[in-house]
Amino acid sequence: MRVPRRLPMRLWIKEKLDKSEFPGMRWIDREEGKFEVSWTHGSRQTWNRERDLKVFKEWAAYTGKYKPDEQEVDGELAKRWKTNFRCALNALPEIELIREESEGRGDKARKVYRMKHDKVMKTKTRKIKETRKRLKTDLAPLDREIIEIVDQMEDDFSWSPLVIKHTTEQAEHDGMAQMKRLLERGHIYQPFGWHASSLVEAC
Repeated sequence: MRVPRRLPMRLWIKEKLDKSEFPGMRWIDREEGKFEVSWTHGSRQTWNRERDLKVFKEWAAYTGKYKPDEQEVDGELAKRWKTNFRCALNALPEIELIREESEGRGDKARKVYRMKHDKVMKTKTRKIKETRKRLKTDLAPLDREIIEIVDQMEDDFSWSPLVIKHTTEQAEHDGMAQMKRLLERGHIYQPFGWHASSLVEAC
């Protein structure tokens, strides 16, 4: 039986946030990738086992650091889960702690983090578009029109960066398939020497 691969921590956290699976971890601003984790100390009267411990416990179990059948939960073990979770997050280059929004003490102690992945992807997308813009000046008018259509589709539907074979060798499956359908239906012109059938391999 094939053992499923574990998700990287960032993706695991994102999945749990999207499902609102843990009371002690929630999105603050999903678009910005900003989220908070409850960090109330176990000695506080407001400390709640379900809210303040579950995310650390589940991460420990997911990574194999906690085996429910073999270990009893005590204060030291819970403290270790919390420390391991914090250290793992701090080691991720794509997640940063927002210190000025975090609360270190009190009944509402929390740590606020931001996932930097979306910003990195926007930067990559911008660089790809800039490269395409430079290359478009060397293309025939109809080729440029197709590239502009692809760019517009990207803006309208938030698709991943699409790259036509005339400019680079990268091509996203969905975008190229859409281009093929548009060509076959006659919605856009077909540049000389470029056939819709040539898109099959790229898709």
